[in-house]
Amino acid sequence: MIYYHVDLPARIWWTGGDPYAKKSIENGFFFPYPPTEMRLFAWVNMMTPKVALLIWLSAMATIVAAAGWSASQWRRRLQLNEIQPLTAVTLALWSTPFLFAMERGQYDPLSLLVILAALPLLSRKSNGAQFLAGAVLCFAPWIKVYPGLIFVGLLGLRRWWASLGFIVS
Repeated sequence: MIYYHVDLPARIWWTGGDPYAKKSIENGFFFPYPPTEMRLFAWVNMMTPKVALLIWLSAMATIVAAAGWSASQWRRRLQLNEIQPLTAVTLALWSTPFLFAMERGQYDPLSLLVILAALPLLSRKSNGAQFLAGAVLCFAPWIKVYPGLIFVGLLGLRRWWASLGFIVS
């Protein structure tokens, strides 16, 4: 499982080592993730790798289930074709992207957590809430690069204050 490419660097960093060091690469270990990852996974040092893996897999499933439930609720609010919450959660948990992330132990669902935190702010009309939503969303690219494309969506939706919050933060 590729999860250990997330776990091991956090452990190396925690003990004062450098996961980007050449000796790590020579030993067959390559760490391509941003420095944020080591800080997000510093908690793995408090337990064995197996326990940390089980906790992370459970957290991933919880985040994706919350995203499925939230999508169902937002569809109802936007008066789109309704998908029952249980169906939405089941579909999210059995989707290929999630199963792939789960099998690889990736930390993509953390980006979903940031988006879920910003959704209530984006639904408010005040400029301050919109700006704060953009500020929250700016954390997604610090986790993984591709969620930074959400900025393009903010521009397309003409959420100028959210876009400004994304840029300034």
